[in-house]
Amino acid sequence: MRRKPRFEANPKPQREYSEYTIDRPFKFLYVSIVMPYKHQIEVAKAASELRRNGFPIMLQFIGGDWGKYGKNLRHIVRRLDPQEQYLIWQGNLPFNDLHKNYHDADAFIFASSCENLPNILIEAMSAGLPIACSSYGPMPEVLGNAGVYFDPTNSADIENAMRNLLIHKEMRQHMASKSKELSRVYSWQRCATETFEFIATVAKRRLRKEGENV
Repeated sequence: MRRKPRFEANPKPQREYSEYTIDRPFKFLYVSIVMPYKHQIEVAKAASELRRNGFPIMLQFIGGDWGKYGKNLRHIVRRLDPQEQYLIWQGNLPFNDLHKNYHDADAFIFASSCENLPNILIEAMSAGLPIACSSYGPMPEVLGNAGVYFDPTNSADIENAMRNLLIHKEMRQHMASKSKELSRVYSWQRCATETFEFIATVAKRRLRKEGENV
């Protein structure tokens, strides 16, 4: 039997919105290197607006910063939440410990506007988390109908997606189960098997063609 990957977890039973408080907030997690196309600044602004309006959330950023954008994010986080009560940036964490943060979160947010195959999004899916996600491709191709989508360049749109996920327990439960199910499509074992099958098919066609030309 294949060893269970560290990121995998069954979706948690979802709690009612009324059970969350400022002292026991709903925890959003965003894991990614801090770069302009990841839009952490827009996400921080969205989270700050939610807190300003009384929504009991916490947002945890994990990922190393990059250049001027990283400095700008640090400045904005300090300005929005000088007491570090709800905007938490932890920087890089050891990969071997990263799965613990997924399992501790209530929901995941992924605001990238440019990806090839978003492995971080797939990690969150396999962890059984409800997800608020960028509507830019290829994210909808990976997450399908198992997420709440937003324009990552628009903090108001991000705020609306986060709010919808927060207040609708049934939506969270459904999307967590659906994203977990979809995550099973993605595995290195399947990737390797299909790649070798493709190579073998091409090789057989080449040999057959060479035999016909003899």
